[in-house]
Amino acid sequence: MRRLTALPLEPRDLPSLLGTTLFPADNPWNQRITGAPVAANSAAVMTALTAAGNGRIHPDFGESSRGPNDLYGIPYNVVRGNSAPRVNVVIDAYAGESDIVAVPMPATVVLEGDYQNGPRVGVDARGDSHLLIFDIDNNRAYEFFRASRPSENPDGLWHADQQSVWDTSGNTFRPLTWTSADAAGLPILPGLVRPDEALPVSQGGQGVITHAIRFTLQNSKVLNQFIYPASHTANPGNTNATTMPPMGARFRLKAGVDLSQLNPQSRVIAQAMKDYGLILADNGSNFFFSGASYSVDANNGFALTFDDDDIQHTTYGLKSLRFADFELIDLTPQVTGLSAATAAAGDTITINGLNYGGAAGHLAVYFGPTPATNVTILSESQLRVVVPAGSGSVNVTVKSGADMPGVPQNIKNPVFGYGVSPVTTAGRFTYGSPSSPPPASPPPASPPPASPPPPASPPPPASPPPPASPPVYPRVSPNEFAVGNDRGGGSVRLYNPDGSPRFTATPFSSGFVGGVRTAAADFNRDGVADVVAGTGPGGPTRVVVLDGVTQAVLFDTAPFEPAFTGGVYVAAGDLDGDGVADLVVTPDEGGGPRVQVYAGTGFGKVADFFGIDDPAFRGGARAALGDLTGDGAADLVVSAGFGGGPRVALFDGRSIGGGRTKLADDFFLFEPALRNGAFVAAGDVDGDGFADLIGGGGPGGAPRVLVLRGADLLAGKAGGSRELANFFAGDPADRGGVRVAARDLNGDGRADVVVGDGTGSRVTAYIGGAAAFGFDAFPGLAGVFVG
Repeated sequence: MRRLTALPLEPRDLPSLLGTTLFPADNPWNQRITGAPVAANSAAVMTALTAAGNGRIHPDFGESSRGPNDLYGIPYNVVRGNSAPRVNVVIDAYAGESDIVAVPMPATVVLEGDYQNGPRVGVDARGDSHLLIFDIDNNRAYEFFRASRPSENPDGLWHADQQSVWDTSGNTFRPLTWTSADAAGLPILPGLVRPDEALPVSQGGQGVITHAIRFTLQNSKVLNQFIYPASHTANPGNTNATTMPPMGARFRLKAGVDLSQLNPQSRVIAQAMKDYGLILADNGSNFFFSGASYSVDANNGFALTFDDDDIQHTTYGLKSLRFADFELIDLTPQVTGLSAATAAAGDTITINGLNYGGAAGHLAVYFGPTPATNVTILSESQLRVVVPAGSGSVNVTVKSGADMPGVPQNIKNPVFGYGVSPVTTAGRFTYGSPSSPPPASPPPASPPPASPPPPASPPPPASPPPPASPPVYPRVSPNEFAVGNDRGGGSVRLYNPDGSPRFTATPFSSGFVGGVRTAAADFNRDGVADVVAGTGPGGPTRVVVLDGVTQAVLFDTAPFEPAFTGGVYVAAGDLDGDGVADLVVTPDEGGGPRVQVYAGTGFGKVADFFGIDDPAFRGGARAALGDLTGDGAADLVVSAGFGGGPRVALFDGRSIGGGRTKLADDFFLFEPALRNGAFVAAGDVDGDGFADLIGGGGPGGAPRVLVLRGADLLAGKAGGSRELANFFAGDPADRGGVRVAARDLNGDGRADVVVGDGTGSRVTAYIGGAAAFGFDAFPGLAGVFVG
């Protein structure tokens, strides 16, 4: 039996609604498509779509003031299905293509086309009148087209033209040629833009969207065929496959489109269009994309709404984007290389390529005609397979799709998939002989020579060797620590180990209020920590190092290109063991997972690389330094930023300037549902001579602090690493995350933990597991960084 496995190390996280996931990681809605090639007919399709003018894209949703105005968007309702009454809905038009089951019905139901403050009477007055209900007890989405209330029908019952039920805990699809509440046979709920996702963290949202977005095109522009994940057509007579995309086609906002000047909500949504794209789901107006006007809480009550001044703006909002800013992409799998072109049956090799996600369990690898029986999806671009039995030279191909009979409407076979990779020389494989096993036992060693005769008089005994010196571990960290304020301020303050302030500085212009990211380390060997300050988002990036005694500027640089205004994170530590701290700079949201390293002696740049193995990822990265290996030099910890999940990579510090050696496989520090990454620090908490990993919940997460034993991580025990500490640094209900730093505050040679509030200005120091002191660093400002 073929075994397909998807490792939980993808550089993305699953979208969820009130903590309940919406389809698995390998579902097409959740597929990250930044690396997919542009379709061969993309230019022709876009030329046809812009023939009548390069129009603006249109967010088909908007702000709700809960007044008497039209409700703009597709609303959704949530229900506790285990306790709600179940209601039968009469299906009037597509009963043969519907899932007719009783529905858990909320007490108050909102339909598409209603008013903001209540129902609109008459199904014809409501347009498509979609009804969406999500059962958060059972992971079920119930979707209806042209739904009408009992009060609108002579029989006093609920009616609709079509009913589809989606089990979002697994991969579910409509039977081929069946419609859904959407023309393409697709679910609606997972493709909606929702305020709880799109609003920045500072506005109560999670600040990232991790799924594709539903959109429409005019009927005359859509081919009368479908492509996975769609299953239905609705465009009779349209046959030009060169200029017309089929239902289910995936479009993407071009990578080169500058988003830095967009309003906050618009920027989050536009970034999702780059990362996950848009799926053609229905007939309508060109480039109208769908969203919910407001998000609801677990009681189906109003929670968050959009800001029309943000998303509808024609210069700084989503309407600033034009049709020509998009491209049609091709998600057919590709094989671009093999880790070994020759191997024996039973060996494990890695297949490199493109478009290995989104297959919903229907991904297979073939060596010639023979399927591999063990396939592990490592990422969108890598598979690990066990070579099946065979001989000679064969072509390795990857198939996305199910072995089922096709239908003419399906533009690409196999069904329920993106197709089969083309045969290329990159996938050519030759069977070889198995490696020779080692001998059962090593050959006997040559006998030692006979002992020489003793001398006439014994020589004086040799002096015993001096006792071995105990290993010398580097100082855990400088005792002083730095605190910078988040947005709204531009100050950084250096504190003594007892929490008393040493000095306050304004490292950037007096008008700068983008926040200051901080680190502290000794760059000039005077025994006092110097302060590293990096700019937050809102302007060109800048990093300054200030002398911890005189406050003189030791180093000043603009690390990234001027067009990037997403801010930076900074870290410092002695990577090469020369006794001088080195500087690490990473970009914040909107930048790739780049890591820049500057030598402390002279501040020359010695490395610039991707710390998370996904160059297309645009959530930024965060770094920390600590001696994980106990070799006297700091090692590098890299955590993925916004949208990357709490994924962590570990690098040997001494290798950073060369080939860069990973110390362990990447792993998740927290639960994968924490989308916005984790804040990290490293220091020897338990005193065993090896730095331990300290994690703080990222934005959108609880103020959880987790300390994992570093020696276990290097032994490959990420999933079973011993927890040295696991606690909430504040109210568990808060969702601003926490920032962390490691400092030896009491001089006992062990790292203590300094925690900065993600939403307030509280700084708390934990020594030996107990809170030792705390203070409000910048009262009145929201969020502080520690380092």
